Amino acid sequence: MLRCLIVIGISFGCYFLFVYTFMYTYPFIIAIGISILINPMVTVLERKAKLPRSLATVTVIIFIFVILLGTVFLIISEVVQGTLYLADIIPTYFETFVGIIESFVYDKVLPLYQSITSYIHTLQPAQQETIVENIQSFLGYITTTGTAALQSFFLNIPSLILLLPNSLTIFIFIILATFFITKDLERLRHTGKRVIPEKLHNYYHDLAAHLKNAFGGYFKAQLILISISTCITFFGLLILNVEHALTITFLAAIFDILPFIGTGIIFIPWILFTFVTGNYWLTISISILFSLIIIVRQILEPKILSDSIGVNPLFGLFVVFISIQIWGVIGILIAPLLMIFSYVLVQSRTLSRVWEFIKG
Repeated sequence: MLRCLIVIGISFGCYFLFVYTFMYTYPFIIAIGISILINPMVTVLERKAKLPRSLATVTVIIFIFVILLGTVFLIISEVVQGTLYLADIIPTYFETFVGIIESFVYDKVLPLYQSITSYIHTLQPAQQETIVENIQSFLGYITTTGTAALQSFFLNIPSLILLLPNSLTIFIFIILATFFITKDLERLRHTGKRVIPEKLHNYYHDLAAHLKNAFGGYFKAQLILISISTCITFFGLLILNVEHALTITFLAAIFDILPFIGTGIIFIPWILFTFVTGNYWLTISISILFSLIIIVRQILEPKILSDSIGVNPLFGLFVVFISIQIWGVIGILIAPLLMIFSYVLVQSRTLSRVWEFIKG
């Protein structure tokens, strides 16, 4: 019983320590992750090009930074062109949309309103007053809610602007921490081997190996799936002769990164809009393209994920549900991490070892 309480206490202690210190330590956690990723490239430069470790680290960081900066520049330029294009066509679409709404109001809403009005006049004065009060209360609630939402939006704009200098500072800290950790990574590993007991070190090495394989497999699977979806989206939009296919494909790829949301957040509103505006050919074409993306992804995803990390889809669905219940929408992003971590705990026999410790 005492050992069980010790395990529970350590588990809760680690959880609360992580939660309450994350906002102060996350730049260094990110730096550690980046260091682990770029360490193989730094090691290659150090051994093959005979560069000092510090110079090799700086070279790799600058190389990655230049690639990211160039990618961001290309994306921004494409998005700017797409925005200018939308600025030209949106007024036309908006006029069409307003015309549809106007026709709907005159053909459907006004006759219904007249019917309701004539029915209300047949009621007793007390009943008429109750209906009017309910309508006024509903309209007041909508007005209050809308006003509060707009007020909150505009009040948060200065806060978002103030975050920019802080974000730049955090970015600089991440770069500096990445440099120092990568430069001294081997020395830090040797220090850890000397300080940590051998039995604990072997367990940590085993757990780290499973984590590396699981996360590497997951990100590899997602990269393959996103690449397939992106290619289908881009070439499909080119075949349909859609303007600024690259911008739309880029946005779809970004949302495709989000687990269980995917490209639907782009295609579904687009399909509804083209349907409402009467562009039925484009509605059918985009619907076919979206369906093709979903079908291909649903066929390939279980196979690729199971080959990469071996997680049962039903278990993944369960983890997603629990994550959403605990953390809300953010749980969609947390769920894959929990799913992989749980899988690693089982594969590395961590849970078995904890149970053996509890039994004594």
